[in-house]
Amino acid sequence: MWGGTVEKIEAFALKAIERTKEKEGMGVYSRIYWYLGSIQYDLRLFLDTKVDWLKMKQGIKDVLEKYPDQWNINNFGYFSCIQGDKEMTKELIDRITPFPVKDVWGEESFFLHCKAL
Repeated sequence: MWGGTVEKIEAFALKAIERTKEKEGMGVYSRIYWYLGSIQYDLRLFLDTKVDWLKMKQGIKDVLEKYPDQWNINNFGYFSCIQGDKEMTKELIDRITPFPVKDVWGEESFFLHCKAL
């Protein structure tokens, strides 16, 4: 869609980490792939890119440490679910209050599927 390659995306994300690590930890990595998931890859983010789940997972923790709002929690819960990380999905879904953000999860059935993992 944007004319680059998944290798270039990953190289960009790694360079962004180098430049922001002191202030953001790995947060920029998860934000880059969050954006790519929202504009192009959606449920195929972890299948069609070079995203490193361990880096993204640490980035999620770093972002939520500074910005623990419901928008971030819901979105990162969504990504944890599509990655198949049951422990992280449960941890994040348990933090959702009072209700899941519909714009993140789409159909309630998908949220319920993730909650049941």
